[in-house]
Amino acid sequence: MQYDWYRRAQESIAQGSLTNSKRAETFIKGITPTHVKSGQGCYLFDPKGVKYTDFVCGLGTNLFGYANPNITMAVSQQLTKGSVYSLGSTLEVECAEAVKDRFSFVSKVRFLKTGTEAAIAAVRIAIAHSSRNKVLSSGYHGWADQFISLTPPATGVPKQTHIEQFTSLDQLKTDIACLIIEPIITEYNEKRVEWLKQVSDKCRKNGIILIFDEIITGFRKVRDMIKKILQKIALIFLISLFIYIATITIRSLFG
Repeated sequence: MQYDWYRRAQESIAQGSLTNSKRAETFIKGITPTHVKSGQGCYLFDPKGVKYTDFVCGLGTNLFGYANPNITMAVSQQLTKGSVYSLGSTLEVECAEAVKDRFSFVSKVRFLKTGTEAAIAAVRIAIAHSSRNKVLSSGYHGWADQFISLTPPATGVPKQTHIEQFTSLDQLKTDIACLIIEPIITEYNEKRVEWLKQVSDKCRKNGIILIFDEIITGFRKVRDMIKKILQKIALIFLISLFIYIATITIRSLFG
């Protein structure tokens, strides 16, 4: 049965999967199912109903488990109120206010659909504001051409002359529009925090906009800890809000 789903996927979907991280070849053949039909809590179920404990958790984004009843109810109730309004919604205002409340150093918020879009928008804003064209990048910021061009072999991506890989503080010169970077790596590291402060100081000195593309924490850390690390360091702060928005929706519905 699993092979049948694998075969059908190969015949219908480019590379057999919608993302590289979910390709069957990424996992152990014969141990991990190639496809699942449903999820509940921390478990996934294959087409035969066999239950598996999921340690991947949607690459870390699934904090509350699959089909969490509170989230399911909140989303269902919101859908009955319509979506993609022709005007701004009260919910987006409430959500933005909640983000500002959690992060006192955030002045205004813009919501975008994907991390790639957010990274592109942040870089574009920085270039427009600074009137400079050069960009430095460190870490993963989505699959836009300008970011993928820094990762060999970058097949199908035209050469990008305005962006370079960030490897040294010496690159932070006055002709740089912005530096986009992943601030928090997989573990808390005091040396990393100190290095980020050095990066921030030099960016401020040379008028470079520092962009933090943050998705690792996912609000797992105590918010005061995150504030301590990030406050007054970055000028543009991108963060994954999928789980957070769901939390706000639940709170608004259930108090």
